[in-house]
Amino acid sequence: MDNDKLQGKQHLQGSESGAVTPGAQVDLESLKAVAARVQQALLPVEPSPDFVRDLRRRLCAMAEQRQPSKSFAGRRGLFIGAAVLGSVVSVAGIVAYVIYARTNAGAKSVVRG
Repeated sequence: MDNDKLQGKQHLQGSESGAVTPGAQVDLESLKAVAARVQQALLPVEPSPDFVRDLRRRLCAMAEQRQPSKSFAGRRGLFIGAAVLGSVVSVAGIVAYVIYARTNAGAKSVVRG
């Protein structure tokens, strides 16, 4: 672990004046010891070429399975086309009603009884 980060931890646990309390100093020392042991135990490892090749093959196979099929892409286009057609028919119906209402507005007579 980076000593600068540990020093930041030390500063956070210090008192208002910036002095480190004895309890915080013990915590800091134990953290430094743990960090040193972790650095010794966790050495970088280079994966074998066989592992890399197998991983690449499996990831590519999984990616192919996750891609939408061609039939779904076709159905998606069909759904979008149907939605557009439905919208056009709705707008055409509204326009036809407005035209009908305007042409018949003068022909209506009010019957009072």
